[in-house]
Amino acid sequence: VFLKVALETSESSEVYEHCLAAAQLAMSVGIVEGLGEQAIQDLGAGCVLSRIGQSEEATRNAEQMRELTLIEMIDLKRTPSRTFDLLQNMREISVGARNVAYQIFERFDGSAALRTCKGCGHVQPERPPVPQVP
Repeated sequence: VFLKVALETSESSEVYEHCLAAAQLAMSVGIVEGLGEQAIQDLGAGCVLSRIGQSEEATRNAEQMRELTLIEMIDLKRTPSRTFDLLQNMREISVGARNVAYQIFERFDGSAALRTCKGCGHVQPERPPVPQVP
């Protein structure tokens, strides 16, 4: 998996730069929040692996400066499930990192399609409600 990530950076370097920046940010927030070393490593690894299931076509479409067709949008929205499926049986990657890679596509309020997917067979833990800031 890591070799695949390293070798594919030439065609879509913006995607991988984004994943690395997200990893740095997530790990920094984890440190500030006082998370343990394993949790911080899981955050970083999950962010780096989050696009491993994204097809090349979906990557190209995501970079378009136009409204995507329904088929293009469906392909792009399959990225979390493809990523989950690819990482599911890789025991050398921690469960925490696999969960981060899958759930990174969620919205902060938990309203993304991942939680509303019925019968998709993926573990979808409940998230506590987000406190309202006055």
